[in-house]
Amino acid sequence: MQVIPVHISNEIEVNDDLAELILSSQEIKEGDILVIAQKIISKQEGRIIELSKIEPSLLAQGIASQYSKDPRIV
Repeated sequence: MQVIPVHISNEIEVNDDLAELILSSQEIKEGDILVIAQKIISKQEGRIIELSKIEPSLLAQGIASQYSKDPRIV
């Protein structure tokens, strides 16, 4: 098995045609398996949230302090 990253020249925007972007960026052959990162799907669906806009709950703050993590990502 060989893993080859697909490089898309443009930044993914909301409602972009991901299939077209992927197919036009790389030659896909019969039998190839494509794996698409969730982050790209989230960008295309407009589901990205700026970390600076997140207000963590008290529970998140408590869990974060136990594990020395940022409470916005707990």
